[in-house]
Amino acid sequence: MGTARLAAAAGVAALLATGCSISDPSNANTDHFSGTIQPGDFTGRVYSFTVGSNGGEVTVTVASVSPDSGTALGLAYGQFATGSTSECIPIRSGVGLQGQQAISNVITTGTYCLRVFDAGFLSQRAETFTVDVSHP
Repeated sequence: MGTARLAAAAGVAALLATGCSISDPSNANTDHFSGTIQPGDFTGRVYSFTVGSNGGEVTVTVASVSPDSGTALGLAYGQFATGSTSECIPIRSGVGLQGQQAISNVITTGTYCLRVFDAGFLSQRAETFTVDVSHP
């Protein structure tokens, strides 16, 4: 009797896990955000993206930085403050170099913001960037 209950519980757990699984990465959407950051711009640029499925994994990658491809950028994704379209309250942040993934995390359905900013690494000139956000 105990073994049957255990097997039934395991079956229910497996069904629940299947319904809440992370989306297949090959089904991800990628949003490309571009702009320019000035040295000392610690507020940065804010962009919006929407996760429209049951959720999954979000990754943020610095696709390009110019003219100095070795410059690190500050990155944060989060949610907008209530009633705001510019104040991004971070959920996860990181520092990224060109060609490198800076942030990876589990994400649920909703509208999110991405903030790209000077994390103290910009030299004496502006840097143009493209950042890719991959999400379900």
